[in-house]
Amino acid sequence: MYLGPVRSSDKKGFHGPAVRRLRPCILILAPTASGQSPEAEKKVIALAQQLKLTPQQEVEVLPNLKAEAPKLEAIKNDPSLSGMQKMKQLHAIYSENAPQLQRILSPAQYQQLQAIRESA
Repeated sequence: MYLGPVRSSDKKGFHGPAVRRLRPCILILAPTASGQSPEAEKKVIALAQQLKLTPQQEVEVLPNLKAEAPKLEAIKNDPSLSGMQKMKQLHAIYSENAPQLQRILSPAQYQQLQAIRESA
């Protein structure tokens, strides 16, 4: 979709409706954490969409979620751990990020995040 040249007299500039429509693409194109699988990347993006994050929340929350994703995947895929050990280690990682996420997310979003994590 060609939007035409951006003019200095254009009051909307790069923050107009066309850019807002492209915002979900920015999430997909954001760099992944090292060692993060494409599946984990998709899960992080889906989680962000489920929580209905604001653009500001995306900036603050996505780096945390992307950083913890490889750790979570490693625990889930470790055959040497029992189910109870996996659960304890997952909860330890969740607890590390809890204060930051509680500060950024609304109470309803944080509660939804906890419910999603419990069901995973």
